Amino acid sequence: MQAELSLVASVRRIFFRHLLANGSGTIIIAATSLLGQVFFIEATLEFFRIGVPSDLYPTIGSLIGDGQANVFALGQGWWTWAGPAALLTLILVCVNLLGDGLADAVRPTRRH
Repeated sequence: MQAELSLVASVRRIFFRHLLANGSGTIIIAATSLLGQVFFIEATLEFFRIGVPSDLYPTIGSLIGDGQANVFALGQGWWTWAGPAALLTLILVCVNLLGDGLADAVRPTRRH
Protein backbone atom coordinates (compact mmCIF):
# COMPACT_ATOMS: atom_id res chain seq x y z
CA MET A 1 0.00 0.00 0.00
CA GLN A 2 2.82 2.41 0.76
CA ALA A 3 4.43 1.59 -2.58
CA GLU A 4 1.23 2.53 -4.37
CA LEU A 5 1.02 5.74 -2.40
CA SER A 6 4.57 6.61 -3.44
CA LEU A 7 3.64 5.91 -7.08
CA VAL A 8 0.69 8.31 -6.71
CA ALA A 9 -2.04 5.69 -7.04
CA SER A 10 -5.60 6.91 -6.70
CA VAL A 11 -7.46 6.52 -3.45
CA ARG A 12 -10.12 4.48 -5.27
CA ARG A 13 -7.53 1.99 -6.50
CA ILE A 14 -6.04 1.58 -3.02
CA PHE A 15 -9.51 1.13 -1.51
CA PHE A 16 -10.62 -1.58 -3.93
CA ARG A 17 -7.30 -3.37 -4.17
CA HIS A 18 -6.37 -3.51 -0.50
CA LEU A 19 -9.06 -2.51 1.96
CA LEU A 20 -12.13 -3.98 0.28
CA ALA A 21 -10.31 -7.16 -0.77
CA ASN A 22 -9.10 -7.86 2.75
CA GLY A 23 -12.40 -6.93 4.41
CA SER A 24 -14.76 -8.74 2.04
CA GLY A 25 -14.79 -11.97 4.08
CA THR A 26 -15.76 -10.11 7.23
CA ILE A 27 -18.44 -8.16 5.36
CA ILE A 28 -19.98 -11.33 3.91
CA ILE A 29 -20.01 -13.12 7.27
CA ALA A 30 -21.60 -10.09 8.96
CA ALA A 31 -24.26 -9.84 6.23
CA THR A 32 -25.22 -13.50 6.44
CA SER A 33 -25.29 -13.34 10.23
CA LEU A 34 -27.72 -10.45 9.98
CA LEU A 35 -29.82 -12.44 7.51
CA GLY A 36 -30.03 -15.31 10.02
CA GLN A 37 -31.00 -12.84 12.74
CA VAL A 38 -33.76 -11.45 10.53
CA PHE A 39 -35.21 -14.95 10.03
CA PHE A 40 -35.07 -15.63 13.77
CA ILE A 41 -36.58 -12.28 14.80
CA GLU A 42 -39.38 -12.65 12.25
CA ALA A 43 -40.19 -16.13 13.54
CA THR A 44 -40.14 -14.87 17.14
CA LEU A 45 -42.48 -11.98 16.36
CA GLU A 46 -44.88 -14.25 14.50
CA PHE A 47 -44.78 -16.78 17.34
CA PHE A 48 -46.08 -14.06 19.67
CA ARG A 49 -48.64 -12.94 17.03
CA ILE A 50 -46.96 -9.59 16.38
CA GLY A 51 -46.72 -8.80 12.68
CA VAL A 52 -48.49 -10.15 9.60
CA PRO A 53 -51.80 -11.92 10.33
CA SER A 54 -51.23 -15.65 9.97
CA ASP A 55 -54.42 -16.18 7.97
CA LEU A 56 -52.97 -14.05 5.16
CA TYR A 57 -49.44 -15.42 5.04
CA PRO A 58 -48.53 -18.42 7.19
CA THR A 59 -44.95 -18.09 8.39
CA ILE A 60 -42.60 -20.39 10.24
CA GLY A 61 -43.15 -18.52 13.51
CA SER A 62 -46.94 -18.70 13.22
CA LEU A 63 -46.74 -22.43 12.40
CA ILE A 64 -44.61 -23.02 15.50
CA GLY A 65 -47.03 -20.93 17.60
CA ASP A 66 -50.10 -22.74 16.26
CA GLY A 67 -48.50 -26.12 16.90
CA GLN A 68 -47.49 -25.14 20.43
CA ALA A 69 -51.01 -23.86 21.16
CA ASN A 70 -52.52 -27.08 19.79
CA VAL A 71 -50.35 -29.19 22.09
CA PHE A 72 -51.92 -27.60 25.15
CA ALA A 73 -55.43 -26.86 23.87
CA LEU A 74 -56.22 -29.90 21.72
CA GLY A 75 -53.88 -32.44 23.23
CA GLN A 76 -51.92 -32.96 20.00
CA GLY A 77 -48.34 -34.16 20.17
CA TRP A 78 -45.06 -32.33 19.99
CA TRP A 79 -44.72 -33.08 16.27
CA THR A 80 -47.13 -30.27 15.39
CA TRP A 81 -44.48 -27.67 16.18
CA ALA A 82 -41.29 -29.72 15.82
CA GLY A 83 -41.38 -29.72 12.00
CA PRO A 84 -41.47 -25.92 11.59
CA ALA A 85 -38.91 -25.52 14.39
CA ALA A 86 -36.57 -27.97 12.65
CA LEU A 87 -37.08 -26.08 9.38
CA LEU A 88 -36.16 -22.79 11.05
CA THR A 89 -33.04 -24.39 12.52
CA LEU A 90 -32.11 -25.83 9.13
CA ILE A 91 -32.53 -22.43 7.45
CA LEU A 92 -30.32 -20.73 10.05
CA VAL A 93 -27.58 -23.35 9.74
CA CYS A 94 -27.65 -23.21 5.93
CA VAL A 95 -27.45 -19.41 5.85
CA ASN A 96 -24.46 -19.45 8.21
CA LEU A 97 -22.70 -22.18 6.21
CA LEU A 98 -23.35 -20.28 2.99
CA GLY A 99 -21.81 -17.16 4.48
CA ASP A 100 -18.74 -19.04 5.69
CA GLY A 101 -18.30 -20.69 2.29
CA LEU A 102 -18.62 -17.39 0.43
CA ALA A 103 -16.18 -15.72 2.79
CA ASP A 104 -13.64 -18.51 2.26
CA ALA A 105 -14.06 -18.29 -1.52
CA VAL A 106 -13.62 -14.49 -1.61
CA ARG A 107 -10.92 -14.14 1.04
CA PRO A 108 -7.53 -13.46 -0.52
CA THR A 109 -4.74 -15.94 0.08
CA ARG A 110 -1.90 -14.94 2.35
CA ARG A 111 1.51 -14.69 0.74
CA HIS A 112 4.57 -15.06 2.92
